[in-house]
Amino acid sequence: MKFAMIGLGKMGANMVRRLINNGHEAQVYDVDYAIAQRLESELGHVHAVKSIEEFFTQQQTPRVIWKKHRHPLLISFIKLISNRHKKSAQ
Repeated sequence: MKFAMIGLGKMGANMVRRLINNGHEAQVYDVDYAIAQRLESELGHVHAVKSIEEFFTQQQTPRVIWKKHRHPLLISFIKLISNRHKKSAQ
């Protein structure tokens, strides 16, 4: 399974580690790109991205997004991706 993770604090990074150790692949983003790069170097099958826009535009469709926090930036990017998908389907 391929999954994506936003936020690589203690909880996010450990969730990525656990899923990678169980054979999954990840795309990761953190506001501090160096943190994402360290996780990419530490683990195989992890791809760090530099921007939140790159994070969303590189996701394959269909996407399933599970969000824990109601961050305004995340909400606006979900709307952006939804609108792009609707336009491309027409």
